[in-house]
Amino acid sequence: MPDHVVAGLLEIVKDVIRPGAALYDADNDQLTFLGRRYLVEVDIGGVHRRSSLVLEELHDWIPRLHQLASTPFLIVGRRDDSASFVQTYRGSPLDPDCETPTYTLEFADGSPDRLYTTELDDPAWVADLIWDWIEDRWDRLYRLSWQRYGTRGMVPVMSLRDELNHVT
Repeated sequence: MPDHVVAGLLEIVKDVIRPGAALYDADNDQLTFLGRRYLVEVDIGGVHRRSSLVLEELHDWIPRLHQLASTPFLIVGRRDDSASFVQTYRGSPLDPDCETPTYTLEFADGSPDRLYTTELDDPAWVADLIWDWIEDRWDRLYRLSWQRYGTRGMVPVMSLRDELNHVT
């Protein structure tokens, strides 16, 4: 097929295929996800770095962080704000191959004194919450029990919405 025909056909396929699907380019051995892609900085265990992200990648990577890097963490940062990020750490360093690990989910909201943390046990939920943070959707994040790192240790947060002064 001529290249000019393929380009037009690709646009039609993108319009009709379901969200979350991917196209495989056999010539370049590359999988391209068709869902919404965000330009963010991604760091997987200090080993893999990406400059964009789709939800399906989060769902793939988070349960396998211990296989992707010896330090099983993932950090997603905004390109225009180095002081804001969301990150997760899989399991315990003492038991990296645990079948049912917990995930520490943390985010920083623009300054070192605004670092919040919680723990979850479902990697799909962690992926969805990181995606919520990327899309600046806070409803599900507000419902979790958070603690803030303070100068005297962890401080329970009564209302994340009030603490962050977010307007919905």
